[in-house]
Amino acid sequence: MLSSTNPRPGYGGIAHSGDATAGGFSKTGYLLYKFNNRTIHPTVAAGVRSVFRPSIIFRLADFYLLYAEACNEVDPTDPEIIKYLDLVRKRAGVPGYAEMNTNGKKTTVVGNKDKQREAIQQERRVELFAEGQRYFDVRRWMIAETSEGRQGGVFTGMNIAGNNGDQSYYKRVDFDNAPRIFKKSMYLYPIPFAEISKSKLLVQNPGY
Repeated sequence: MLSSTNPRPGYGGIAHSGDATAGGFSKTGYLLYKFNNRTIHPTVAAGVRSVFRPSIIFRLADFYLLYAEACNEVDPTDPEIIKYLDLVRKRAGVPGYAEMNTNGKKTTVVGNKDKQREAIQQERRVELFAEGQRYFDVRRWMIAETSEGRQGGVFTGMNIAGNNGDQSYYKRVDFDNAPRIFKKSMYLYPIPFAEISKSKLLVQNPGY
């Protein structure tokens, strides 16, 4: 899903050479190939067959996790919660919570509303990585300003400006000029000034 075998990755491939300040490089040092066919390179040479994957509108795993989440909020003892959570984990090749509950590895999750909520949120974070869901999930759950939401604070990546040696490249560095900040007021967007000015009864959202 992610590749970071060599420093200074760019869209044309991953190589040790090249200027990290030029266009087309990965800011974090990782290149995403999720949903892409890594064996097809339509721009390499004339006559190369181009095969493109259709856009995904809604994934089955997303349905499963949303259903499990809804069931958990209504009745945490509903067996459908673990059933559909485990269907996603099984496809990924990792043990399900029902299995881990049986062998004593995760005995506090099944039937516990808070623990199951945490498990579902973690599964969505991993399963739906880089699919544009995380931004909305953390706001829907109202955890964006917390450490679990990770919408604020320092964001790190590989040291793409380091030397060619792996030791230098794999050093974690802050790739933002300043820590990002998320305030509770940011759950709401500001109402455009042009709209506010149309009526004295229209009140701007808090924090703007």
